[in-house]
Amino acid sequence: MTKSQLRLTIEQDDTLTVVIHAKVTTSTFSGYSAAHFEPMSVRQTFVPALMAFPLSSDNPATLEGGFWKQGVQGQLDQIHLRVVVRPHGTRGAILVHTDVATEVWNGADVDLQQTCTARFLTSYEELNRFASALDQALGAMSGEVALSAMEL
Repeated sequence: MTKSQLRLTIEQDDTLTVVIHAKVTTSTFSGYSAAHFEPMSVRQTFVPALMAFPLSSDNPATLEGGFWKQGVQGQLDQIHLRVVVRPHGTRGAILVHTDVATEVWNGADVDLQQTCTARFLTSYEELNRFASALDQALGAMSGEVALSAMEL
């Protein structure tokens, strides 16, 4: 059986941005997408939210990227990559919810858009290791990090 995992590959795009390629795999689903991000923004918002203890249910750690809405500051028109991390249950498990989607230029049906939503559980220990590695990769504007599921 395939172990559930989220793998992020950080690739420098220009002097100020990176492309984060995401591949999510569970025992029954897998998907891939990528989006552009400002690494400093991710390091100042997403990474600290991942390292928080306890994680917030009301304001989960969230990373979203895709096509921005024209003329509307801070609102996405298309989401190509979304990772949401929040507490799950009462025993300290962490839910990793990942959405990936291909780009749409002419309409979802015309472009045969593909989407995947995958969820798996991980631990605080694994999440902290992932957050530290992600912070280092973003600082270098290059690297690969993986967040693996906990054994059930």
